[in-house]
Amino acid sequence: YPLTGTACVSLVYTDHGVFAPGPDGVRVLETYGITVAQLQDRLSVDLLP
Repeated sequence: YPLTGTACVSLVYTDHGVFAPGPDGVRVLETYGITVAQLQDRLSVDLLP
């Protein structure tokens, strides 16, 4: 889906976890069956603990 606005969501829910995007980066709130380190290896964004 195309990006239609900046900062238009406060939480992102996926099969791997719950994330809170913010001005400092993407904070990991919860993970499901995967560690934050494993997620970081798969993503091209820096994750905040």
